[in-house]
Amino acid sequence: MTDPGPEGAAELAESLTLGFLVLLDQLAPVERAVFVLADVFEVPYAEIAATVGRSPAACRQIASRARRRLQPDKQPGQTVAADRELVDGLLRALASGDMNEVVVRLAPQVVCLTDGGPERRAARRPVVGSGRVALFLVTVARGYGRHLTTRPAIVGGAAGAILSAGDAVAQVMAVTSKDGVITSVYFVGNPGKLTRVGHSPSIE
Repeated sequence: MTDPGPEGAAELAESLTLGFLVLLDQLAPVERAVFVLADVFEVPYAEIAATVGRSPAACRQIASRARRRLQPDKQPGQTVAADRELVDGLLRALASGDMNEVVVRLAPQVVCLTDGGPERRAARRPVVGSGRVALFLVTVARGYGRHLTTRPAIVGGAAGAILSAGDAVAQVMAVTSKDGVITSVYFVGNPGKLTRVGHSPSIE
């Protein structure tokens, strides 16, 4: 798979808006991964099949079913207050670097998606599974070191946080949850989407 050109990168960045990402949380983990790999990252079904342990034909069916399910009027209500506590606990765990404390706040099949845009490095594919996501999050947090500061925010109607490195906003994070654990973590580090992020506690 080759990196997208400027036009493809712009389309990819537009597709990964926070509202769209939060909407994805109604899908099961495998559906989510297959849909994003196929429709957002345009990964061939043969490669997707090897990633998720299904046949290419099954992956095509999963992607088709996911497209039908992604209807705005089916978006579940957000339990922002409960998610706020989960986000705060996750940020504390990341600040301490305690991997176990991060893992216990994540669902076993949690999915992490990142949008770096054409100018900022990000994970090219969804990160799936509590262990892998925890390692990814801890690694990212350690990369910022003492320069990382966070403040709570409502992001696209979901509980989240604004992550800053010094005076510059580095990432915006949003989560969704079920049964008291985080099921999805979304990061937007695309500079083009961070221009509107200031001191407001709510970002659409």
